[in-house]
Amino acid sequence: MRVLDKKIILIITLLFSFFNSCEKKIEKTKEVSKKTIDSKFLTNEKIFSFLEKSPKINPNSKMGKPFESLNFEKVIAYEYQDSPNSDPYSSIITDEKFIPTITKQMYLTQTQAENLLSKLSNSKSYGIQPSICFYPHMSLIFFNRKKIVNVIDICLDCNQLSSNVNIDNQSKEFNGFSKYGRKAIIDFSKEINFKYKDYNTF
Repeated sequence: MRVLDKKIILIITLLFSFFNSCEKKIEKTKEVSKKTIDSKFLTNEKIFSFLEKSPKINPNSKMGKPFESLNFEKVIAYEYQDSPNSDPYSSIITDEKFIPTITKQMYLTQTQAENLLSKLSNSKSYGIQPSICFYPHMSLIFFNRKKIVNVIDICLDCNQLSSNVNIDNQSKEFNGFSKYGRKAIIDFSKEINFKYKDYNTF
């Protein structure tokens, strides 16, 4: 074999080894990156473990309609991010499952539930034309044991909420938050250190 042929074979071998090594490094980086991203999101195991340990509360007339007559024993607030691979979520529950991008959870005490729900059931909390979009990043889920009784998804960017159970005093047409309603969400977010705490009223 000529010296030139040997050199060409050596160069090809070195190039193949280099690119193969690079590919392995890229794949390894992707795996590490994926683990880093996923680690900040709550698993179903963590969600239900937290739910089980959360204190019970009692629905009462202070909460207003419809909450006073709902059969629930716990309310958990969740904060979450948009989907990294598709359009933003329109609810924390999709296809009867929790979305995979939940970052925070906090139970409501009896006092917090009475205070917040009394405002969400108050007609003063509504009356503004909301945005057409609805990309919530906070939700309240009402549980009876592990069964979901109601879900309220909240979007301050779009200035509205969506509740599975109809809120009697929420206007059908002008159902966006008033300054009073928006402030209720912001104040509650400050209590539990959710991102909506940094939003303004109007």
